Amino acid sequence: MRILLLVPWLVSPIANGVMWHYLLNSQIGLLHFVLAWVGRAMESSPLGLHGLALPTVIATDIWRMAPLVSFLLLPGLLSIPTDEWEQATLEGASVWNQIRHIAIPRILPLLLTIALLLIGATLGAFENVLMMTGGGPGTETVTPGLSSYQQAFQINNWSVGATGGWLIVAAILAIGSIYLKLMGAAAEA
Repeated sequence: MRILLLVPWLVSPIANGVMWHYLLNSQIGLLHFVLAWVGRAMESSPLGLHGLALPTVIATDIWRMAPLVSFLLLPGLLSIPTDEWEQATLEGASVWNQIRHIAIPRILPLLLTIALLLIGATLGAFENVLMMTGGGPGTETVTPGLSSYQQAFQINNWSVGATGGWLIVAAILAIGSIYLKLMGAAAEA
């Protein structure tokens, strides 16, 4: 079952981008078909509309990465002794308070590690955005990774593309240093 849940993450970012591009296509996509079936016409894809393109790209990336996050969090949550959950329930703690006072403190190092991985992946992401929107409409969905790719491979401005890549590395290192400080603080607590 866990392997099946990982399928969205296991699909390559390029295949993911192509799949969503055609699912949301205003002429032949599944969304167009469903809307036409209920008598509604789809004028254009959400990937081509200002204000909707970026949220759509974000939603598809969340769809792709959520199984990995769940796969990584599940063992951490299962490692929390059931006695702690039962005690909190008997004391009348709400679900939110149980999450806040039991789960988060116990899996904080894991949460920080997953956050670092997701931030790094997001800063370097370009394949699925390139396939879905090409960075458009306008420059609404241009990510740092896509900008670096476009400069190096499409415009053939390798110095700017390489600089963009190194800036992504610098950003990840800066975020990594914050991660290390937070991990140190979590270990002391």
